[in-house]
Amino acid sequence: MHQFFAPGSCWRLDPLALATTYYVAPGGADGNTGLSWGQAKQTIQAGVNAATVAGDEVIVSNGTYVLAAEVTIPRAITVRGFTGNPQDMVVNGNNAVRCFNISAAAMLASFTITNGTVIVVQ
Repeated sequence: MHQFFAPGSCWRLDPLALATTYYVAPGGADGNTGLSWGQAKQTIQAGVNAATVAGDEVIVSNGTYVLAAEVTIPRAITVRGFTGNPQDMVVNGNNAVRCFNISAAAMLASFTITNGTVIVVQ
């Protein structure tokens, strides 16, 4: 929501208006900008790394993403599947890695997470 006032007065810009959406697709490339489907990143981690501002969003296209390392989401961003149907976006830890390490402020939505490992902290 933008609010504008008469010249010379104060104005306010909604902070979420500054948020950016990044795109991830199996056919993308991590060297891409991620700013459109045509320039999508290939890995979820690359999309997360591009999203540096709280409120940014990473939209992940349909497919299965087999992880070689956990995806770390350290900021207040949203990472979500494109269709909203968890069956369309599968994250597979390949029985080798923990799938996600998420900060308390981050949001992860619309994924099926499978074959991840558990790390026990004592």
